[in-house]
Amino acid sequence: MKTDFFNINLDNSLLIGFYGGGNLGDELILEVLMNLFKERGYKNIDFYYSNPGFYNIFHHDFGYKMIDAKKRTDLFISLLRAKNIVIGGGGLWGLDFNKSIFFLSLILFFSRFILGKKVYLVGVGYYNSATYFGRIGAFFAGMASNVILARDQESRKNFRFFQKKTLLKEDISFLLPDLNLGAYKEETDSLDKLLHLSEISVFISVRRFQKKYSNNYLQIILGVIRNNPNKSFILATFEPREIDPEGYALCFELSKNNKNVQYLEFRYNPVALYLYLKINKDKLITITPQYHGILLAYMAGCDFFPLSYDNKCRELLMVISKIKNIINIYNLTVQDLQKFIDEKDYSKNI
Repeated sequence: MKTDFFNINLDNSLLIGFYGGGNLGDELILEVLMNLFKERGYKNIDFYYSNPGFYNIFHHDFGYKMIDAKKRTDLFISLLRAKNIVIGGGGLWGLDFNKSIFFLSLILFFSRFILGKKVYLVGVGYYNSATYFGRIGAFFAGMASNVILARDQESRKNFRFFQKKTLLKEDISFLLPDLNLGAYKEETDSLDKLLHLSEISVFISVRRFQKKYSNNYLQIILGVIRNNPNKSFILATFEPREIDPEGYALCFELSKNNKNVQYLEFRYNPVALYLYLKINKDKLITITPQYHGILLAYMAGCDFFPLSYDNKCRELLMVISKIKNIINIYNLTVQDLQKFIDEKDYSKNI
């Protein structure tokens, strides 16, 4: 992707994604894109961001203009000015589809056929798990696009119904190792000091699911921790406490009441997590249902459990590991995770 798509001149572009929602994956995608845009010397880039208060927590300043989602007039002016509309990554048309993404799909259609903009979908996903309205949204987005770079086979197949110029690429985050990462040393060192690793630890992320997709993941994680008082755990939320107060409260209480449990709240640049995992890859094994949690663990060289809650995770796991025994989150058991944990050497106990 870095060697072909980014040869297109993207000066005067409006970059839109699910940025500013405090989700680790979306913030990671934005940080990677900003690095790439800066490296390519693109000028007059505006980017849509839903919560400006989060930006300095999760990102470096690349000199591009933030468009506050609450200021609709600013967004409309930016839309009129831009030559290109770039949708930067994410499995937008899938299980996590919502009304905002549907509205975005309509905006793309309007931008292409009424305003005459060029529309690019970069590293995006469209899955069979999409709802009825998700499929309608994907139709409008696909029809509006000049080019689509689909991040996996299922997305490419689905988008090609609407747009023949759909190419199979990869998630934008795969470009992370190609970046100049020296600027993230201080933030990585801060994570390393915050979390104490004297042995192999189990890094587990907690995820907030929509009610209609509820499952037993949290109960299983609690069971694993309860059954392993002599093993070290790091619990992580990949959203800040403002977005996931229940996850924050649970992880905080567990870390407070169990000496073998540490808690890591998402309040750092996501690139620092990648570097932290990479530095400590021989001391960590990871359990996470999040797409980008799995992807970061893989790129960092950590052992990871093949867990899937949606088609996008299954597609990713098939690409990166060729694992046949992918565990659906609805079928997950304590015994599955216990077997995975016991495969590591825990000769050093608390």
